Amino acid sequence: MRVRPALVADIPEIIAVELSAGALFAGTHMDWAVGEVSTPEELATPIEHGHIWVAEESEEIAGYLCGEPLGDHFYIEEVSVAAAYQRRGIGRLLIDTVADEARRQGFSALSLTTDRTLPWNAPYYERLGFRTLTSEQTPSPLAAELAAKPNPHLRCAMLRDL
Repeated sequence: MRVRPALVADIPEIIAVELSAGALFAGTHMDWAVGEVSTPEELATPIEHGHIWVAEESEEIAGYLCGEPLGDHFYIEEVSVAAAYQRRGIGRLLIDTVADEARRQGFSALSLTTDRTLPWNAPYYERLGFRTLTSEQTPSPLAAELAAKPNPHLRCAMLRDL
């Protein structure tokens, strides 16, 4: 398994990963995510800025991570792993790779928002070194990201110091 910056040519496979990963939410309060995918245009800009990484095995994209600078944090917008590759440490590999890159670029932390009620979301990120922020601890730009998500009352902001 190797992680590398995404290329525009990877967009169809990234969308396939999103479709596959989204199936995990079927039957939950997040079933709106089933079938939800990015458009090629939504992926092209972060790829051009070097803000999407893919995990590749045998020349097949198994997962991806998309983020962007958010103040002195690198904000993780999405981590998706195709169903056939889940529970193999690929999400961790993507996050650790991006953490190393963010550290090299001078960011102080990784941040994200996630569902706090599903057992495979916030607890997973806690195992990877993230901590849940209270509303008082959440920087304004991260609070704005949280507020813009579907069902923000079921989500939390998290931070991993670098």
